[in-house]
Amino acid sequence: MGSWTFPWSILVPGYPPPEKPLDAFDILVLANNLGAGIVQYADNLPLHELAQTELADLRKQADNFGIAIEVGTRGIQTELLLQYLEIAKTLGAELVRTLLFDKTGKLSIPEIIPLLNRVLPEFKKENVVLAIENYQLYTTAEYRTIIESVGSGHLGICLDTINNLGTLETPLQVVQQLGEFAVNLHFKDFAIHRIATTLGYKIEGTPASKGALDARWLLETIGAYGICKSVIIEQWVPFSDSLESTRKRELEWAREGMRSLGDTMRDLGILEE
Repeated sequence: MGSWTFPWSILVPGYPPPEKPLDAFDILVLANNLGAGIVQYADNLPLHELAQTELADLRKQADNFGIAIEVGTRGIQTELLLQYLEIAKTLGAELVRTLLFDKTGKLSIPEIIPLLNRVLPEFKKENVVLAIENYQLYTTAEYRTIIESVGSGHLGICLDTINNLGTLETPLQVVQQLGEFAVNLHFKDFAIHRIATTLGYKIEGTPASKGALDARWLLETIGAYGICKSVIIEQWVPFSDSLESTRKRELEWAREGMRSLGDTMRDLGILEE
């Protein structure tokens, strides 16, 4: 599970915040209650805002639950990535997930490669993997070019199943282009419906394993490469009548997704009975 499993319970920009938003410790408790073995914190719950003592307490709580932590941010600026490498060390995390993002605009591939090469020796020294999440700012071919150009065993893809719908690329195309580099998988399920007028389509989230994604195919295909270390459920829960009803639905989806996706993973031998 991760912080993007529960976006409505943290904060969705443009909507009122929850009366008591989930914090990093709340996510751990939820993950433990739902039987998750890994929690991935991302840019919607930034860990650099926590004090060093809070990070130490977070690791202690995770260790008590037997939950591994992965950390995440947004951007590839040298100072930012090295800061998150330090946070990863504090939390015992083996993976830092990030997005190719810059506040000044879209970075070019010739700009991206030296930025990554600048920090990867430090990631290698600490045996931490930097995972770039595929996002609609770039095509899967561009992500592939970046990974192959850098050529580091400590750089991989955080493969999101549907982010590249924004570049008109299907989950099949994403997996074909990037599956062999996937060190982490974001399982985000979806459905496509015709709108009432039939003059268009609506894409919206579903609970994991209940939508258009073929969970068995996806897990088998990614698993065959042998480098993906974690599967994180992410959710696009549509807003319903109120924030509280949406948050309740979000939790129900998380519980349902953990159960159904877990059944598939056990059937494939990825999880023990």
